[in-house]
Amino acid sequence: MGDSGTASRVFATANNVRRLLPELLRKGRFDDVFFLDLPTHGERIKILEVDLRERGYTMLSQRFNLGGVASATEGFVGAELQALVNDAMFPAFRDNRRELETEDLLNAAAEMVPLSALHQEHIEQLLPWRRM
Repeated sequence: MGDSGTASRVFATANNVRRLLPELLRKGRFDDVFFLDLPTHGERIKILEVDLRERGYTMLSQRFNLGGVASATEGFVGAELQALVNDAMFPAFRDNRRELETEDLLNAAAEMVPLSALHQEHIEQLLPWRRM
């Protein structure tokens, strides 16, 4: 049984497109090029919801101000948001195992510097790829 050629197709990712050979970037080399931007405010809320649910938290909109946390985490990627939730749990656990609160998440966010801030120049150089 044949396929439509998908078995012979190649999928590639690159975190630093400046290191790719120019001949790899010529038109027609790849079927399509995608740029995955930093998560939006709404996407950060969804990522936080997933991370908190995975840790057993429910009724998230009643328990947390995730909109506020999303605003405080501009430039954070999914892995950084996951680390933020992990970091926020430590003070709650230390304080007689109290429940995690929005303030814990905000404090953890204030202590983290996302890679997008550390590598702002590199990120800005990638932005034209959004239009490809």
